Amino acid sequence: MELEFTYFKFDRSGNFTEWQQVAKMALRAKGAIKVINSNLREADGTFSDANEKLDGTASYTLNAMLDSKISKNIKSENTFELWKELNDKYTSATINRIVGQVQELINCHMEPDDIDGRMYWDSYCAIARNIQFDEITCDQLVRVIGLAGLNEKFVSI
Repeated sequence: MELEFTYFKFDRSGNFTEWQQVAKMALRAKGAIKVINSNLREADGTFSDANEKLDGTASYTLNAMLDSKISKNIKSENTFELWKELNDKYTSATINRIVGQVQELINCHMEPDDIDGRMYWDSYCAIARNIQFDEITCDQLVRVIGLAGLNEKFVSI
């Protein structure tokens, strides 16, 4: 008899850390927890039959726990990479990175000796090219800009 689970889907509106804990429990229950902690590919890039089945189970489980707007944009080819990709996008370290990048963008301004604005625009574009928002809503961007305006006393928020 197969265990049946009801998952809550991560849709960026909830707490990612809480979602991760529930996802880990689901993977443990399916015997697939080791998939997120190590890449099970062989040296030639393939999976053994047992590991391919395990990776498929874990991948299916995690994708079932993601909102379709998130899962359709996943680029990872296996569960280990999927877990890393989600961590990179949705952990607080990612938010801190985005806040820092937005601060840099906000602080970019035209200098008095920049007659036609080209130096400003080049600087602005160089900063903007490095910002990776991935999937960020306008509401989240407004919050990030608000956080970017805080001074150093509030960096840990």
